[in-house]
Amino acid sequence: MKKIIMFFVTLVLSVTVASKAMADWEYNNILPFSHVHNFKDEGGNIIATALGIPQYSQPTYYMCGASVLSMTMLWESHKKGRALGYDITSIHEYVVGAAARSMPSQKLSDGITKIADYINATQNLGLNIKPQVGAANAVEKAVSNILERVNINHSPVIMYGNVLSKVAGGHYYLAVGVAYCKKDVCGEEIAALGVHDSVYNSPAWGSSHFNRVNALEPYILVDGPDLLNRWKKIGSGVEADKRHYYLFNSTGAS
Repeated sequence: MKKIIMFFVTLVLSVTVASKAMADWEYNNILPFSHVHNFKDEGGNIIATALGIPQYSQPTYYMCGASVLSMTMLWESHKKGRALGYDITSIHEYVVGAAARSMPSQKLSDGITKIADYINATQNLGLNIKPQVGAANAVEKAVSNILERVNINHSPVIMYGNVLSKVAGGHYYLAVGVAYCKKDVCGEEIAALGVHDSVYNSPAWGSSHFNRVNALEPYILVDGPDLLNRWKKIGSGVEADKRHYYLFNSTGAS
């Protein structure tokens, strides 16, 4: 686990340094972030993957959905050779309208398709994105599924999570890193996610506010009880039928 943690720490440093060196990347399409980083076990199997995506902070208390969409589309367009940075507020208004104070999960999914279609129509990038909902009863199974999916098309995954210990399903995270290893390989079962939390450094709350204080720093691996507290099960009114939900790109290599 220590080696995997260092893998993510090194990535954080490289992305942070590059971002500071090229602070105006959003306007001139210089890419301060790199592509896909993999960590393998002794047998050559990928047990951790991280996508070098910059983190965005949400401008208002209700724009976590637009924030993860902005980060997602930046990365997907980057994969096609031209990083397109779209204003978070503009995305929110485009997907749900200026008066909306939330972005329901179906609107979020539809928004990915809507924005991808717009980019393909105006920029001719050939984005290949088909959002699909995934769910698992156990966090370990969900993380294992995400690792497999990320290594098919190198797309980030949106988690239907919550701000620490608060209402389930009330906050979106963007999973940009994932680590899963079975006990017989690593000596312990490892199931962790490296997420971008748009509450981090958000101007919507003061620096001493609970949400800001407990926001996750970019690429910090989250596992165990902390991951469970931030990714509560949702769905059915029956507790046994609830699941950990996420939204992933169901296409093949893209």
